[in-house]
Amino acid sequence: MSPDSVAGRPHRDGGSPLPLLHGALAGLVGLPTWDARIGVGSFLQVEIGPPAPRAPGDRRDHGTYHLWFYGCGWEIRAAGRVVATSDDPREQMASGADIVSGAAVIEVRLAGPAIQLALDNGVVLSSLPPEAEDRPQGEQADTEDEMAEWILYAPGIGALTVNADGSVTTAGG
Repeated sequence: MSPDSVAGRPHRDGGSPLPLLHGALAGLVGLPTWDARIGVGSFLQVEIGPPAPRAPGDRRDHGTYHLWFYGCGWEIRAAGRVVATSDDPREQMASGADIVSGAAVIEVRLAGPAIQLALDNGVVLSSLPPEAEDRPQGEQADTEDEMAEWILYAPGIGALTVNADGSVTTAGG
């Protein structure tokens, strides 16, 4: 995993959740992706790693890791060109998700709240950083009112949520 600049909020044990995030992201390397799909609106979800035991009430299988592009834009590139983004028509988003499935993660990059996964089929899946131009100059994001950028569900940890300001929170476990 490449170096990053993510800020951490205290974890429930008083420490930073950053080591948990770094460890979970490093754990993605070498694992296969599957069942990449578009959810409500432009949400993109990707299962990573072998299927996890199904929890009571779950209607579908999930990977050992589950990556959810939640409150952020995203793009999928292949052969150096953009093939789908979160702003595209639903059919194009779904076609892009299809080329994410079935490849192994070879690299994970993290910069602020943005994440990028490089896959062994040449596809690159990236979240897009919050749009600074959407705010008046000098105004900071009001993270109380903003959605999480993306969420990684990881074994033994639960949900690692990366927020628009780059902070990380945890839940579950």
